Amino acid sequence: MSHFTKVLASIGVAGPQGTFSDWEENSAIKSSVLSSGLEGLLGSSPFAQNEVDMWLRFSSQEIVDAHLIALNEILLLKTFLVGNSISLADYSVFVATANLDLSKFSNVVRWFKHVQSVSKPVPEINVCSVFSFAPTFIPVPSMDGDVSKVPESAATPAASAPASTAAVAVPDNKKAKEGKAKDTDKSKPVPAAAAATEDTSSALDPTKLEIRCGVVLKCWNHPDSEKLLCEEIDMGNGDVRQIASGIRAFYAAEQLVGKKVVVLCNLKERSIGGFKSQGMVLCAVSADHSVIRLLEAPASAAAGDRVTFPPFPADSVAATPAQMVKKKILEGLAPGLRTDSAGVAHWNDSPFTIGADVCAAPGVADAVVS
Repeated sequence: MSHFTKVLASIGVAGPQGTFSDWEENSAIKSSVLSSGLEGLLGSSPFAQNEVDMWLRFSSQEIVDAHLIALNEILLLKTFLVGNSISLADYSVFVATANLDLSKFSNVVRWFKHVQSVSKPVPEINVCSVFSFAPTFIPVPSMDGDVSKVPESAATPAASAPASTAAVAVPDNKKAKEGKAKDTDKSKPVPAAAAATEDTSSALDPTKLEIRCGVVLKCWNHPDSEKLLCEEIDMGNGDVRQIASGIRAFYAAEQLVGKKVVVLCNLKERSIGGFKSQGMVLCAVSADHSVIRLLEAPASAAAGDRVTFPPFPADSVAATPAQMVKKKILEGLAPGLRTDSAGVAHWNDSPFTIGADVCAAPGVADAVVS
């Protein structure tokens, strides 16, 4: 089965049969998606459409570690590959990386899991007439229209579908190629989602995150990126950090100066577009990604004050940046980082607390914190 047919199957779209060149495949994918009424997947502007085309070309080649290293860097400050919502680029790269060992690439693992989590199951789609595998429930992105009438069996696609086609129909032919009934090689690549669960199951303690109040001293547009703002942030006790944030579409640089923000501090320093970024400014992201709002530290907080998570001990020692990477702590905790109906940030049922007050993104309810 070609990459072309796998991508269309992952979206639940039928396409033409036949053998195509890479260019023809990409054109056929876009044509099939467009004719199925899912034009939102192709990009909301000419610039975004060019980006989607680039990722289609990227995913049609053999993906090796060098590609994954670059992809991991790109996804550091991104939820999706193009813009602020899922696109054909995400589905195409998702299919291209589905059978690879992603465990060394934490940002790719986070993105990989998120692409699945923001999709909705829809009624059974019979793809047998076009593709060579059995019918299954295919997750497709939320679009305009009524998808509320979903059979109960579709609520858990991984459980109801055959193991070889659950969630995304990308069969694992590794054992067949090896011609062995059993694989005793312990170095066998671990699927991305399983690797993340395995590495983080013992690390679900939000106090391992060193989250502090910071005050923005300076903010300016990144000279080489339309998406990034560069900030200089006072973290207290003489600690002044530079951080890059992908929020330029939602904030002007001058709006951030003087703000009390909430910063995840114990991340390894990363070079982003040549700018050394020393942490992450946390935001609340709405379900449709139309709104991104900074988490606000309470007025009573001072630069350097640490966020606690009652009832977890307030004096717990945070993980080191190296431990954050090795144990995939952020990846394990990320599903629980959300705002409640009032916009207050939580990890599961524990609010982001500084002193007696909480951190919040007013007006952004039930949103992802990232």
